[in-house]
Amino acid sequence: MGGEKSTVKTLRFALGLLMAAIIALSGGATAQAESLPTYKIRIVPGSNLTLVASEGRIPIVIENGYDESIRVQVHIRPSNLRLNAPTATEVTVPGNTTYTAKVDVRAVADGEVDLVAWLTTFSGLRLGPSVKVHMTINAEVEGTLMTGFAIVVALLLATGVIRTVRKRRQVGATV
Repeated sequence: MGGEKSTVKTLRFALGLLMAAIIALSGGATAQAESLPTYKIRIVPGSNLTLVASEGRIPIVIENGYDESIRVQVHIRPSNLRLNAPTATEVTVPGNTTYTAKVDVRAVADGEVDLVAWLTTFSGLRLGPSVKVHMTINAEVEGTLMTGFAIVVALLLATGVIRTVRKRRQVGATV
């Protein structure tokens, strides 16, 4: 019995997507566009992001209001060339949950960049509105922190060696 309900819901969702695709491809009128189904899967707007490495994975939070798991593609388009992002990342969002998709990105330069993120089906149909996310890229921080850490370790090592040599000289002088 429960399997029949989930199959019916899945079929209704697929039918809604098919109707939306037909209307979108046929250049349907505004009145038809207003009658499109509202999707229960969407990207949740988030806070500003900061990338402190040359490569990383940025979180895109997706909310699925359907009872079934849905496979979607997450798209990200940066506003400038400071960031490279893949064309799409495939994720499966479990039913009635909020899921965090991790999208691989590569920093090209430091600075500010706005990302536009949206969801599509595998046929290219958009699911819901696009979401804008602001990101600050500080890729050079990684190198600076590593250099600073290496200097601190070298100073601690040098201090240890100097103390050990002094102790041995003092012990050798007293004997």
